[in-house]
Amino acid sequence: MSRSSMPSKTMLISYYSGDRVFYEGEFHDGGEAWMGENGVEHYLFMSDKTAACMACGFYKDVQRCHILPLCDGGDNSLKNIHLLCRNCHAESEFLSGEAYWDWMRYVNTNKYTCWPMRVLEAIEEKTGKPSTHENVAEYWRQKLRRGEVLV
Repeated sequence: MSRSSMPSKTMLISYYSGDRVFYEGEFHDGGEAWMGENGVEHYLFMSDKTAACMACGFYKDVQRCHILPLCDGGDNSLKNIHLLCRNCHAESEFLSGEAYWDWMRYVNTNKYTCWPMRVLEAIEEKTGKPSTHENVAEYWRQKLRRGEVLV
C-alpha cells in the first residue's frame, strides 16, 4: 500500500467532523462518534480544509498517521488514519492498541489547546490586556514595526 492510497486530509477532516464521506467505493460515517467512544473529544479542525493535530491541537506540519501501523496489520481505512502534528506523530510512532489510545487520551485531555487560543492567551499574558480584536491587532502591528517574525 502506498501513501497515495490513503484518504486525503480534507476527507479525514470531513469524516472526523461527523460528515458522511465516500471513500473506496463506499459511504463511511461515524468518525466523530467513534472518537468519542474512545475517549477523545477535544479535537478541532481550523476549517473544512485546514487540519489541526487531533491529539494536541497544533496546526502546523499536520500529517496523516496510521493508528495501527501497516506492518502490524493496519490499513489505509478512514478509521485507521489520524491527523497528527510532527511532534505527536513522533511520540506515538511505536504505540499501538490500547497504549496508543491511552497516549491519545492523555495528550488530548491534558495538553490540548487549539492554536488560536494559545496565541490569544500568550498575547494577553505579554500585554496585560484582554485579547480584544483591537488589542490583538495592535500587538501584531508592533511586532511588524520591530521586524519580528509573526509566528
